[in-house]
Parts: sequence; structure tokens; C-alpha cells
Amino acid sequence: MVPLMKWHIVNIDQSKIEALSKKYKFSTQFSRILLEKGIDTADKITSITSPGIKSLHQASLLPDIEQGTDRIQRAIKDGEKILIWGDEDTDGITATVFLFELLKNLNARVFYHIPNRKKEGIGLNTPGIQQAANLGCSLIVTVDCASSDHNEIAAAQEMGIDIVVTDHHEVPVESTPHFPLINPKRADSQYPFPDIAGVMVAFKLGWFIAQSMLSLQSKEWQSIIPRWYPLIFLGTYADRVPLKDENFVLAHLGFEWLQKTERCGIRILREMICKGNVCDEEAVRKMISVFSTGKRKEFGNNVGFQLLTENNEDTLRKTISRLLIESEEWHAHANENYKRILVSIPQDTKEAVIFIYNPKLQFDYLGFCASRLKERLSKPVIVASDKEENIIGEARAPGGVNVYAILAKKSSLFLSFGGHKQACGFTIRKEHLDEMKQYLKGTFPGTSIATEQEREMRIIDTLSPEKITQKLKNEILLLTPFAHSNPSPLFLAQGVSLSNGVYSYIIPESGKSKQIEMKNITQTWVGIDGKPVLLDIVYYLNSSGILIIADARPSLFNEQT
Repeated sequence: MVPLMKWHIVNIDQSKIEALSKKYKFSTQFSRILLEKGIDTADKITSITSPGIKSLHQASLLPDIEQGTDRIQRAIKDGEKILIWGDEDTDGITATVFLFELLKNLNARVFYHIPNRKKEGIGLNTPGIQQAANLGCSLIVTVDCASSDHNEIAAAQEMGIDIVVTDHHEVPVESTPHFPLINPKRADSQYPFPDIAGVMVAFKLGWFIAQSMLSLQSKEWQSIIPRWYPLIFLGTYADRVPLKDENFVLAHLGFEWLQKTERCGIRILREMICKGNVCDEEAVRKMISVFSTGKRKEFGNNVGFQLLTENNEDTLRKTISRLLIESEEWHAHANENYKRILVSIPQDTKEAVIFIYNPKLQFDYLGFCASRLKERLSKPVIVASDKEENIIGEARAPGGVNVYAILAKKSSLFLSFGGHKQACGFTIRKEHLDEMKQYLKGTFPGTSIATEQEREMRIIDTLSPEKITQKLKNEILLLTPFAHSNPSPLFLAQGVSLSNGVYSYIIPESGKSKQIEMKNITQTWVGIDGKPVLLDIVYYLNSSGILIIADARPSLFNEQT
């Protein structure tokens, strides 16, 4: 049984609320929301009220960006062939498209390759590098991958190909790299906010190149880049990096431009997926699933890349229609596998980490199942399956548990390994499986703190839906897009009556009748006398300005702290 969420009304210094409201003319409730999110300085507030590239960190702070830029500039000037080597997820695809288009606009002879994970794995591989050599490429620039691919980079250099790596995954402890490694997570990095997506790293490199080659000022760059904002948003949102700091700035701008971009593929996706041609976060997740379904056809030919660069509307509509069907089928199969695994786990398990090894589980579903199980059980989960003569696994962990660091201590067992603190993958020989299991059983910490935090609903205040004014709505929408790392603020309403999961009310300032519904649940709570029971509800505002009930309990039995 999944434990109930704990309701917790946050305690915020009233004097700080009043000071913030007075200084910026915010509503009291919005001031509470900002303080709860730690948005309490002039710079942070400006990034919310007037987001723009002025709020971004300098690209020059990224390690090796000057060396990488110099090598790319030389290749452009000398007419060398450049290959952008990406990754198959949405972050990797959007990063590839951005850098490809930017270099193309700078008259580079540029090509791309996004390897099929199932056939080629993640990152650089020697056969692909050989194909790049056959194509005549003398420079490969990676996006969203290759921080740990030292052997493959050495092989490329032996073929006469230089490598510039741009990535955001954790960097293994290695000697100083013998190639430009532009990654904010390097131990020697001076970059102030390392938790950015691969597309953001590519964006910063592109900005630095444009400034260097064209002497662009910030205002000129800001007039050029809106066409790429939706790409940066989609890659950032898909990779689930924290929507804070500069991630929030570009996600907010990208979410805004997603609604109005004329990039043909996104416009048609918007028309086919978004209600009223306005996309909320649910529609965005559906878009991302389309990109995830569009895999590589052959070397230098990826369906996701084509969706973002193609201008033939008929071709795009046919492709997107097909991918939407394939995405629904994929998710149906993925959920079936998840449910089969879930019922196999004892409900009262005391294991600190869940390790699932199913040799018949399809590779494509490992990450999905691990993520869903982690969310359901609020503890670290590893799901593994056979891949030829080896075992491939995906690990996911709640916030506060660095599964990457724990697994990295056994890196000698891995044939390949990489990822992030809460999400990583590995390949291991079958004969090492038992040793890995024993290590995990004895090493993983308890996750009670993480579990407690993830089971808690942090409520801003007690406020009935009738008191959500248009001003407060507009203020809250400044915080969009919402995500796990940037949740929509929660409010508590007490003593309401639901009918089939719906609460109807009148807005005093307009006199209009409104409804608030409970997502995914339609039921009426009744007492032993058959009459509706009064409920306490926790609700939030989604990015379309619609109130949604997140949780509900009978008022008589409810307690909150």
C-alpha cells in the first residue's frame, strides 16, 4: 500500500512577506510563494518578472570553451567537415539541431549523427567514428555525451579526427583530458550552476562561437535566438534538470515561444496535441514522447532531428501521426512491464534498494520502469536485463540519494557507466552480477529522509478557490512551466463538498461560476447516512490557469502540520 501524502503548511516569516509585497507590489500570497521557493533577492525576482539572457551565466566560465571554440572556428575557416555527434533522447536531439543550425548559419560544412541506443549504445563508438572518417570529417563535436569515452576519443584521434566534447553528465575521476571537455560538472569547473542540460551546454558554446566570430553583443544575440528557445526548453524539460537559476529563465522563455513558434514541426505538434493550440505541461510531455519514439534510420538520419528541421507539412503530419500511435503503443507496453515488476515486489519490503534483474525485459523499458518504481516506492531502484552476453542496467534514486556516486565506487566492474546523481546506466558482465548485488545490499544508505520529503505536500496557505484572484493567477503564471523541481504552489481549502470529483463555486470579483476538479479521480465521499461528507482539499493552478485538486480527505479525520 502506498502511504498517504503528509500535508504540511509552510511557516514563513510574516515580516518578510509584508516587506516583499510592499517593495514589489506583489499580492501577499505570491510573496509567500516566492519566499517558499527561495526567490528573495533582486536578481532572482528579476529573473521571474523580466526573464532574459541578462540573467544567464557567462559562457566563458565553462571549462575548455575557448579551446573548443578555437578548434571549431578553425574548422569553419578552413572548410573542414564537422560532425555533430548527439544522443537519442530529447535533450540530445534538440542540442544536435541547435548546434547544427548555428554552425550551418556560420557557413560550416556540418553533418550530424545520433546513434541508436539499442544498436550502438550511448556516446561515441568506434564504428560510427570510422563512418565519420569515411565521410571525410576531421572534427567531431559531441553534444549531451562522451565525458567518459576516453578510449573512443583516443581511437578517433588515431584516425586523424579531433574531438570537442560538450556534455553535462557526471565526469569520472580521470587525469586532465587531452581534448576540450566542455562540461560544467568537471571538478575544476568554475561554472556557478552545474545542473544544466546538454542542450544548455551546446547553447552556451554556440553563443560563445557567435560572439567570437561575429562580435555579437547581447542585444544582437537576443534578437536572433528566439527561434531556438523552444528547443532549449524541450531539451531542458525532458532531461528533468532543476528548473531553477538559468534553467528556469530559458525554460520560461522557451515555454512562451513554444506557443507561438513557426518552426514547422513544433507548430504541427502543437496543432495536433495541444488543446486550443495552447500547450500545458501534459502536452509538452506528449511532445517529448514523440521525440523519444523517433529513432535513427541510418547514419546521419534521425526522425526526431527531421521533425525539428523539416518544412514539408504533409510529410510532418504523416510522420507525427505515426509516431503518436507508436508512442501510445510503447507506453502501453512499458506500463504492462512496470505493473508486472511492481506486483513481484513484496509490499512490506525492507530493502533499502530495489534491484530487479529480468533477462527478458526489453532494453527500451529499463529506464521507464526504474523511474516509475522509484516514484512509487520512494527508494533507489535498479532495473537490469540481458544485452547479448552482458547485462545492462538503469538506476534511479529519490532526491538526496546519489546513486551515481555509490555505483561509481564499483566502476571497475562496469564495461560502461555514466549519468547523473539520481539517474545513471551501466553495462556489466554476467559473472559480476552477484558481486554487484552484494555490494548494493551492504552499501546503500537508508532512504527515510528522502522518502519523508517526497511524501510531503508543502502547502503555501489555507485559501478557498473563491479567493484566487486574477492578479494572483497572473502572478503564479510567472513561475511556469511547472515541473517536479518547480511545482505549482499548493493551497488548502477546508470544508468543501465534491460531487463526482468536482467542486463548484462562484468568483466574487466577477460573479462567474467555476469548477475545480480532482484529476484522475471521480468519486463522491458519503457518510453512513448517505449524505456527502465535507472534505479538505489541496489544489493548485496549472499553466493554463485552471485549478486542479491534488488531494482530498474528509475534514473530520484530516490533520495537517
